[in-house]
Amino acid sequence: MEEKTCNLLYRIAHRDDLNTLIVVTHDITAAATIADHIWVLGKEKGIEGSRIIKEYNLIERGLCWQPDIATSPALTEFVREVKEEFRTSR
Repeated sequence: MEEKTCNLLYRIAHRDDLNTLIVVTHDITAAATIADHIWVLGKEKGIEGSRIIKEYNLIERGLCWQPDIATSPALTEFVREVKEEFRTSR
């Protein structure tokens, strides 16, 4: 079901250059498969609520707009990088 959802979002996003989708998920792999930018939300000490604490530009990394990106070793490495950053920043 996840793959079907990602494929649907990919098709919708690419119907027109002006389409913008905002997807909220805890699944970094799914997000990276369909996104061209990722904003990571988190809490900062002394500030109520969540804020954008990290931004990733997947365009600059060459990790977007490719139908087969989910099987890319570069995407796998990116996901590992993000998960490692979360693991060490807590």
